[in-house]
Amino acid sequence: MRRFIICKKDSETEKKVEVTPEFESEIIEIFDTLSKGNGQSLCLKGIVDIFKEEIQFNIPSIQRGYRWKADEQVKILLDDILDIAEDEEVYCLQPIVVSRIEPQESGNSNDEYNLIDGQQRLTTLYLIFKALSNLLDKGQLLDKSQETLECNISISYEVRKGTAEFLKNLGQPNDDAKNKYKENPDYYFLYKAYEKVRGYINNLKEDKTKFVNNLRKLHVIWYKIETEREGKVFSDLNSNKIGLCDSDLIKASLLQSLSSNGTSKSAECAENKNPIETEKEISRFLNEWEHIEQSLRKEDFWAFVYGSGKDYIEKNRIELLFDSIVDKKKNSEQFFTYNKFINEEKPYSNEKHSFEEIKSLFNALNECYVNPTLYNLAGCLISIIGKDAIKSIKERYSNTKTKKEFEEKLKLDLREKILPKGEEDISEKIDKISFSKNKDYVKPLLLAFNIALIQGRKARFDFENYHHNNWDIEHINARNPPGKDEEKSYVLKYLTDKCQNASKDSDDKFPEDDKKNLSKVEQRIYAYAKGESNNEDDRKAYDELKDKIFTAGGDDNLGNLTLLLDKTNRSYGNVPFCFKRKIILNAYYEGSFIPHGTMAVFNKHFTGMRDGTIGLSWSEDDAKKYLEKIKNTISKYYFPKIVGCKQ
Repeated sequence: MRRFIICKKDSETEKKVEVTPEFESEIIEIFDTLSKGNGQSLCLKGIVDIFKEEIQFNIPSIQRGYRWKADEQVKILLDDILDIAEDEEVYCLQPIVVSRIEPQESGNSNDEYNLIDGQQRLTTLYLIFKALSNLLDKGQLLDKSQETLECNISISYEVRKGTAEFLKNLGQPNDDAKNKYKENPDYYFLYKAYEKVRGYINNLKEDKTKFVNNLRKLHVIWYKIETEREGKVFSDLNSNKIGLCDSDLIKASLLQSLSSNGTSKSAECAENKNPIETEKEISRFLNEWEHIEQSLRKEDFWAFVYGSGKDYIEKNRIELLFDSIVDKKKNSEQFFTYNKFINEEKPYSNEKHSFEEIKSLFNALNECYVNPTLYNLAGCLISIIGKDAIKSIKERYSNTKTKKEFEEKLKLDLREKILPKGEEDISEKIDKISFSKNKDYVKPLLLAFNIALIQGRKARFDFENYHHNNWDIEHINARNPPGKDEEKSYVLKYLTDKCQNASKDSDDKFPEDDKKNLSKVEQRIYAYAKGESNNEDDRKAYDELKDKIFTAGGDDNLGNLTLLLDKTNRSYGNVPFCFKRKIILNAYYEGSFIPHGTMAVFNKHFTGMRDGTIGLSWSEDDAKKYLEKIKNTISKYYFPKIVGCKQ
């Protein structure tokens, strides 16, 4: 008995519905009935037949890009194809919804369709056909009859023009995908999917023939609709799908609104709306949307407005702005942002949200981005608070008349985040901040301190490096005192490093001739540390140098804390100050980003000692002077009119 399999499996469900041939005609009849009167048609089409035709599929601007995950939806489809039973003649995937573009509209002599729904499936099938074709060209397919699998369709994109070229070139000899796939989400997901498909088929071995034969059994329900109904059908099909993110749905809804009546607020205005004007408004909206999205895809801009994290890896970055406008929280329900933005009124207003709010928010962030002073302050605030700061920045920007006034408002917001509340003056509050007692204020305060140091110099803090490389709090002088053996090893290391041609041997040996680079006293210290001398004077000289290297510092308070790179922290652990300083300077000379305040600490710019043996350790006096510098800098820049600050 011939069997007709309708597969409801997409990205979430594993269910299949099997029906008899007699029931197949009833299904088609039901579909035909549903289509009547709407200018719609529905039929069953084989995937191989579709791909033989020279069809141009256009992805409208209303849709997002390709987002199927290689190890999830792509692998599920590949497994489905391989697992089709031998006696199954037709295996049907979910519908593909299209609307025909008339030749006179497109200027294309081939059949051309807008792909309204099914983009993810059709694109994945296209990748499968491409991979098979490329393997055939390389002679890696077992059955020459597989040459009959033609791939003549093409896929284009109304907005993302580069994606079509990227997709077309995947797997070709001149393919540059490895170097380009991280440029945007479309490239990333397409590249990962293609690599998954290629690897999957390669690993099939003798099952390659079975896989290709099963492709011939694949069918889809071809659902053609009138062009005028594209927006509504797309919305109806996708409003409850997990695959779409909030910004995709918002974009579709705004486009549908513009297509219906432009920006008009009355039915009368909508009826008299000039179609050309409506088209211009849609084009303007799409250009503005794309401009914001591409600006947010600049890594330094993104680091400035978002910091780091993975929340928006698989989403449009513009979604961050929508989330900020509607105050989306971490555990909000699905489609919270879409429902709030489209369906609910703004707080304390009878008006609905509009795209103008997003433009206004972006303009505020962009104004900060291009102005070093505002960039540093706004970036500092976002780094401390997170994305909740974005809406606050927009409100401050909207309610101030000058850049100076805006700057002062940002400082005001930072005051509340870098110091605890209380009646004490600024100096007393800073004195009480320590790593062990109120650690949550340490990093914000040190970041604000570094920002204040560079203000007025037209310098820009490197938020991209700061977030991506995970800068954190570190003790300047190690808290844990070294043991005697560890002390000796560091004294020997200091003396070894001092010799210009020091040996790299692990036991700190160096040629006898290099000892002349040490003073006579240092040579005696070296001999004592190596156990080659028991002379009392040598021991005293050793103790004197050891005390210079290991003088106690400022313990847990701010005078002994700075910002350092995580991986730098791990590279030296609890080593003494002079060795940390060497690591920091080497990293700086190699081009690494080092905050201004951190460099000043290890160069002792705040204490008057810049180099030499006198600066071997971070002393109590160093810690006191550094702490005073923090107090004065924070007070003068962020609290200039607050009484009780030490100026």
